[in-house]
Amino acid sequence: MKLHSTINLKASLSHIEKIIAETEKQFRVYITLHDLLNAFSLPDGASIKSTGRHLHGCPYCVAGRRTEPKWNSYCPRDCSQESDLITINEAKPYTKTCWKGVFEIVIPLLRGKTVVGALFVGAWRGEIPDRSILPGKYLRMHRKLPDIPSEKEIENLVNVLSAIGQGLVTQMEQAESADNDDHGRNETIIRFIKEHSHKPVKLSDLARHLCLSPSRTSHIVNELFNMPFKQLLIRERMCRARDMLLAEWPDMAAIAEAAGYENIHYFSTAFKKWHGIPPGRFKRENQPQNQAKTNPSGNLQ
Repeated sequence: MKLHSTINLKASLSHIEKIIAETEKQFRVYITLHDLLNAFSLPDGASIKSTGRHLHGCPYCVAGRRTEPKWNSYCPRDCSQESDLITINEAKPYTKTCWKGVFEIVIPLLRGKTVVGALFVGAWRGEIPDRSILPGKYLRMHRKLPDIPSEKEIENLVNVLSAIGQGLVTQMEQAESADNDDHGRNETIIRFIKEHSHKPVKLSDLARHLCLSPSRTSHIVNELFNMPFKQLLIRERMCRARDMLLAEWPDMAAIAEAAGYENIHYFSTAFKKWHGIPPGRFKRENQPQNQAKTNPSGNLQ
């Protein structure tokens, strides 16, 4: 018998990226991971987005993303806003066709009953809602996409990739626990912050969740995280806002709301205080490069 060491929190993100990359090769698909509640983020700010995994890597999806007018807003609106909202509300796998005619399977990732992320799996040739907005060269690329799988094949993919996705969530949870000395309570607080930071949550809410007094809860938070509850909450909100800006959400009001702020002005002030620059400038200065990932399916070469 040979025992294998567990994955710690620092190594977990690279290990998850490796698992997804191997899954892409096995099923000849592209997989994008949307981290909706920072379940795949580390306390130091590192996240799954550092690998570019949050952006669709299919060459057809990448084509025109930076060069065609308005396309830079069409894609985030379709995938990062509308699709994420469906995922959170329905909490079940579904299929969709985007504005560019890409058919995908969307698989929610849950922690208990809470949707913390989603896998977008594709890309197959669906119907283009409005062909007139696509120049001929993109229509030719679209025709080279593989056919949509059969219902049975889609069902099999959903079952297998749902299991893989939930395994990724579990791995992050286990890595978080292994890295914490007081991992039980530490993990409970971290999870509570991640799942409630978009709401007007208070220290008293966390105290009720822990079945402790507010003063005792305040002491524990300071002891475990070396910062007060309010600072811990702001850190999570700023991390989420940063990730949405990097994911190119076009609507600043939606980003502010998703990060837990009632208005853009308050959000912008908090963001500048935390990151040193306004959110608009941060977004402009951190535009990801227009690069396609290696094509695992062999198409569109």
